Order: sequence, then structure tokens, then C-alpha cells
Amino acid sequence: IGLDYHYDDSPSKEIQKESFIAQLDIAKKHNIVAVLHIRDALDDAFEIVTQPQWKNLKIVFHSFSGDADFVKKCLPFKNLYFSISGVVTFKNAKITQEAVKEIPLDRIFCETDTPYLAPTPMRGKPN
Repeated sequence: IGLDYHYDDSPSKEIQKESFIAQLDIAKKHNIVAVLHIRDALDDAFEIVTQPQWKNLKIVFHSFSGDADFVKKCLPFKNLYFSISGVVTFKNAKITQEAVKEIPLDRIFCETDTPYLAPTPMRGKPN
């Protein structure tokens, strides 16, 4: 679930936010982890997931590509986790590499995001 502002053909930001909140409600009701797809919308996602009603909901930022400042802003919220894809191994991924250094080991996951985002030296090939 999440917010994706990357393409103009997505529903409006307001519709996406309403849907995102409804999906977070479902995750909370069923006590399941919310795995977030966030693209070009980290600030809006942060504003939503840090609301008090989600404090007991485990939330994972899937294929996280934010910066170290975003990680630091999230750390006080013990229910927020980060999943890192093979992108972190790319030479041009300095921002993600710096961000990963700020994530405590008990709050980080590795992922394949199959079939894309394979690590170097498999870049460009399916996971």
C-alpha cells in the first residue's frame, strides 16, 4: 500500500491519501504489517504514518530510497522499519548508502523486489 506521485496518471494525491489511510485502517484492524510503496511522496507518507492511531502498527518502507535525514526523523517512531533493495549497491546510490548507515540493525530488512532492482553486479537482470 502507499502513495505514488511519480506519474501524472495516478489518482489525485488526495484520493491516494484517502485510500492509503483506509488501507492502514485495514492493516490495523487485522493486526498485519503495512508494507509501504512510497514514490516521490515520503513527506506525505510520514505525516500520515506518524499519527497516533498507527503507533502500534508495524510499518515497513519497502524499497526505501530516502535520505539520512528522513531516517533520523523516523527513528523516534519505533514501529517504522526500512527495507533496502539492491539499489544500495549501485555506484550512484550515495544518498541511500548514507541513509542505511543511520538505520539500526533491528529496524532494517533486505529485499529483492523481484524481478527488478537486482544488486551490482546483477544490475539490469531479473532477481
